[in-house]
Amino acid sequence: MKILQLLFIPFLLFATKYEIRLSGNKSFDSKTIYTELGFEQKIWDKIFFKKFKPKVDEKLLKTLQEEIKLFYKQEGFWKTDVKLKKDDKQKVATYLIKENKPIIIKDIEITSNFPIKRFIKLKKNQRFNIKEFKNSKEFIKKALLKKGYCSYDFNPKAYIFLKKNIAYLVYYLEKGDICKIKSINVNGLKTISKRVVLDHIYLKPKENFSLERVKASYQRLYSLEYFNSVIIDYSKKINNQILADINLKEREKIHIYRAGLGYESSNGPHINFLYKNLNFYQNQLTFNSLYSKNIKSISFKLFTPSKKILKKDFDIVNEIAYKKEIFDSFDTKESHIGTSLLTQSYDKSYKYSIFWDNIKIFNNEDRDKNGYFNIVYPQFDFILDKRDSKIFPKNGYYFKNSIETSLKSISTASYIKDLSEIGFYKTFKLVTLFLRGRVGVIDDFQGNLPSSKLFFAGGLHSNRAYSFHKIFAADSKTKNGGKTLLETTIENSFPLYEKLRGAIFWDRTVLSKKKLSLDVKAINGVGFGFRYPTIIGNFIIDFGFDVANFSQNAIHFSIGTTF
Repeated sequence: MKILQLLFIPFLLFATKYEIRLSGNKSFDSKTIYTELGFEQKIWDKIFFKKFKPKVDEKLLKTLQEEIKLFYKQEGFWKTDVKLKKDDKQKVATYLIKENKPIIIKDIEITSNFPIKRFIKLKKNQRFNIKEFKNSKEFIKKALLKKGYCSYDFNPKAYIFLKKNIAYLVYYLEKGDICKIKSINVNGLKTISKRVVLDHIYLKPKENFSLERVKASYQRLYSLEYFNSVIIDYSKKINNQILADINLKEREKIHIYRAGLGYESSNGPHINFLYKNLNFYQNQLTFNSLYSKNIKSISFKLFTPSKKILKKDFDIVNEIAYKKEIFDSFDTKESHIGTSLLTQSYDKSYKYSIFWDNIKIFNNEDRDKNGYFNIVYPQFDFILDKRDSKIFPKNGYYFKNSIETSLKSISTASYIKDLSEIGFYKTFKLVTLFLRGRVGVIDDFQGNLPSSKLFFAGGLHSNRAYSFHKIFAADSKTKNGGKTLLETTIENSFPLYEKLRGAIFWDRTVLSKKKLSLDVKAINGVGFGFRYPTIIGNFIIDFGFDVANFSQNAIHFSIGTTF
């Protein structure tokens, strides 16, 4: 309900201004009313604690009088009288407000076969508020859609009796049946196949409608980077069946160049360059390079969506890379070639890969670990995601597992490497608790496994008191990785100011060079951080400290979830 302050701007620049004053307002202070009317105090006036003196053009004084009446009506004062008193000499306009009695809610009647009471913030014997009444209707409609109900009979009413200054609120709701998707129509495609779109959404004909699936479909379609605009319209329906329309606008600019300079405390300055062709004949080609003190790398990837293999659609990623990396106790040179097949449903994703790594380990403190290593290995990754949201989860759980293996007949070593992770979210009103556990085990049967294949810890998704890969096996004489990893995280996030949230956390790491051994000293990292929501997830800043040595600390930045 902002006053029409942006209208007639050219005229108002030269119009006569009147200072606005309020008198008789008892239920709301003047600053609150000024804010609702659209007046904002200048930042410098706030800094120097100057008295707020809003001004308005003389021709808008009558309009402002009606705006004040409307504000009071929305707040439940339906009989408020507002008179205007002008002092033309002092150029002061005073609004004399007589609030009179407000409308009080006498009773609230709810007839519903769907739980809606928690969405109704207005209470019996409370002052009636139009905005809160409208909000309750919108919250209920969103809750119905979230559960899959789209053909409901919802009839909320507010009966106002002005003579007695009372209101009766009546909510009638028949939720109906859960809606199903009848059809999906895709519009706006020029070069991208319709099959690619249908394969990358979580809405399928004959399946139940879900608002969360719509939101997740938005995110997945945008993540393909083929589209500038995605609009999923589910408003058309026949009985309990939805005729969905997906309206797309393909990117016109398909060549992306990115270059950057940065600095990390553990890695020094770095230079990064990326080129990406977002629509290379419906494929995506990526070239990426990084140059820094500890890491020098170059890679090529070709992403091919929705290819039919054994009667099932897969996304295919072919990749080739070369990297030189300096660890604390050894150096590596690594050539990497691989192919991955990816398939994903709403709550499950599978990745089948085959890789070949040619690795040279040198300058190792443990000289027996130096040498050349050829590892050919299949890898399988699985994710089960039962969180209530993929972007801003509040409740639910997820499970991830990655396993790779090789045989001495085709590689330098026979081994199995498995890393599992499970996480739980639980929200208590405004506070969200996150619990996570990670377990990693390496069993090498024959031959020599390169040091770079061992487990290291530290970083944003590990122990945040340390930078990436800066935690080594506690029982190793050299700064080397381990064969057994156990990590736990306890994190509490809570609101701070508007959308900004704070977080406190405790990360614990146990890393041993021995297989299936936890008999080593644990590293405990504690800290705090901030989260701010963006369209692709939270912008995260975390500060972590080692409880045994607070001089050991690290700062982490990221965009997305900590999942």
